[in-house]
Amino acid sequence: MNAVKKLRYILIVLVNFIVCYGYGQINPQEKYKELFHEVQMNEIFKDQKKFVDCDPKIHPDSIVQAYATQKGSLDF
Repeated sequence: MNAVKKLRYILIVLVNFIVCYGYGQINPQEKYKELFHEVQMNEIFKDQKKFVDCDPKIHPDSIVQAYATQKGSLDF
């Protein structure tokens, strides 16, 4: 799997933690910072507003922490 496909795969997995119920309205650009940027720039969704409209299933800080941990791994 090439680097772009790996990145997209990891981002999709992380986005699955976020999809559509939970912790109420948050500003995803402020809360997810680098993860938000990567999801939007890598066009994980056909409609870029989908990620913006989703509420997290788990606490957003846990999502950011998981992303920070995974992004440094060699197979990321």
